[in-house]
Amino acid sequence: MGWMLAGLKNWEQGLLKDASVWFSAVTSAKLSTDEEWLSIYQKIASVYQQDLALLEDPVFASKPASRDGCYKAIAELEELQKKLLTRGRARYNVRAWQLDLARYAKLMESGGVEEGAADEGAAPVSPVTRDEKPELADVMATLGEFAGESRFTEAHAYIKNLPADPDGATREALMSIVEHASVLIPDMEADLAKGSVDLPIVMKSGARAIRISQGKEGEPVVTAPDGSRTPTTWGEISPDSLISLHRILVKNSKGEVERMRRHQCAIAFDWLLGNRTRALQAAGQLSQTSPYFKEIWDVIAVGLPQ
Repeated sequence: MGWMLAGLKNWEQGLLKDASVWFSAVTSAKLSTDEEWLSIYQKIASVYQQDLALLEDPVFASKPASRDGCYKAIAELEELQKKLLTRGRARYNVRAWQLDLARYAKLMESGGVEEGAADEGAAPVSPVTRDEKPELADVMATLGEFAGESRFTEAHAYIKNLPADPDGATREALMSIVEHASVLIPDMEADLAKGSVDLPIVMKSGARAIRISQGKEGEPVVTAPDGSRTPTTWGEISPDSLISLHRILVKNSKGEVERMRRHQCAIAFDWLLGNRTRALQAAGQLSQTSPYFKEIWDVIAVGLPQ
């Protein structure tokens, strides 16, 4: 069980190679008759190893040297994502790489990067110079702007490219919060594809709805009290309503590990965009009942601003 927790913690932190070592230890462990109940963790570890193999595909190695190459890689990643067995980190990595490739292709189209040029990585997003220490208030304001528009990949890049940790927080913890928060919506989209959910919904505009479902293009559709249906975006729904929706959908999670992972994502989202006090209270409660949640959250919490 300890090996499994260590692997999951590394996985969610993006330390995939380290996670693989722990997952291998779990799957190769010899179980006695009294330990047969632990075989479920061996099956889960095996699933993560299968996804790790997909994340080591050559398509992740470097950016193509042409626009067509970028668009071809994006299409390949779309097919690869359909093969993933886990949610969370694996899907985030695929989506983030797709967005990086799309941005790189646009740079070539605009002349910002010459086709055939060597990949030197993305340009720094941070507005500060290397000899300046960023102000926490400025960092959090910029982070909130990106996250409020569901631009989580750009939020992650912004934090990653800061020249130093702001006083009172660490870049690693803030990046972890962004990574977890970014998965909440895709998780709920996958659930809504199976059917609509009835619940009180408040839009940021103040309008109210009583049901949410998925439209033909995958977008959320809300139903008003008078029965009228309106396509919308996730960004137009209040964070409070999104957390309420999560609490309904998370009940369908398969197994403790998956349920706790989804709670982590919801808490990170709430901390970033919703009610920070509520998020910390939920984290405290789950830390008392779930060793898996506590193991990962404690690492993140120590680097978050108070």
